[in-house]
Amino acid sequence: MWIERHGSSTDIDTLLRFGAVEPMHVRAGEYWRIASYMIVHIGWGHLLLNTWAGVSWSAVVERALGGWRFLLVYVLAGIGGGAACAAFSHSVTAGASGAMFGIIGALLAIRYRTLGSFAAFSKDRGVRATLGQIAIWTVLGIVALPMSQSAHFGGFITGALATLVLMLPRRGAAWAAFSVALLGLCLAATRPWDLAQSRAATTTVDFATVKIGRLGQPKEHPEIVAPAAKAACKRGGERACVVQLIGALDPEDHPGCVRAYPVFEQACMHGDVDGCAGQGFLLGIGCGIPQELPRAMELLERSCEMGSEYGCELKL
Repeated sequence: MWIERHGSSTDIDTLLRFGAVEPMHVRAGEYWRIASYMIVHIGWGHLLLNTWAGVSWSAVVERALGGWRFLLVYVLAGIGGGAACAAFSHSVTAGASGAMFGIIGALLAIRYRTLGSFAAFSKDRGVRATLGQIAIWTVLGIVALPMSQSAHFGGFITGALATLVLMLPRRGAAWAAFSVALLGLCLAATRPWDLAQSRAATTTVDFATVKIGRLGQPKEHPEIVAPAAKAACKRGGERACVVQLIGALDPEDHPGCVRAYPVFEQACMHGDVDGCAGQGFLLGIGCGIPQELPRAMELLERSCEMGSEYGCELKL
């Protein structure tokens, strides 16, 4: 309800604002996202589906583990799912399903401990039914519905291992091993050593080669480039800021020039042809300064001649 009051929970920018997990933002230092994404959902349908699906699984596990241990497994599984998202995917992810799959993993771990052997576990009808449900959700996530398999399986494995450790009579060494493994996954997701590299560097996108179309969308993989640009811009990447700000320009919704114009002007002075095109766009259309129209057209013409697809399309 809070997110919907401040935007739309189906909008990527709003989801990122309120805590969705996305690799580039995490690696830019926003490590809290590997946990906060659990309480952010993509629309009411997503929230209701996760709530409905999780009730039966959670009730059984909570009765078996007790309230506090259930909460511990849930949170650890969610963190494991968020870390797996940041480590192994390139998408914006939100929702409780990573933690929910952790509860499924916990349910299977409890059943394994109850049955006492792998042979009995593999023959159990309840276990087979649960594995069948996992298979169905996985197939649906691949062919029909946009689901994060990284979050699901990261949460599943984390939840199962945490539960097995909790059910051991002596668990000091097991907790230490589990903690090291989870910490390793979190380090793979956050990559704190990346912050020591150049502030303009990015691990997945070479902004020098990003080509921008008229409406500000990157020519290739905009779903990766857009959030990466925002994260790299926060780290001080001038070219990344140009890509991000051009993506926010809309001829039908004239933006203010206070923030964007100085960025475009400076980048243009440093030789960024898309920055020159953005500067020309703001002078000619965005800022609405009639006396600057000749200069705006000159900037667009020059940026087009120097290779800016954005400038070539806008000057028409």
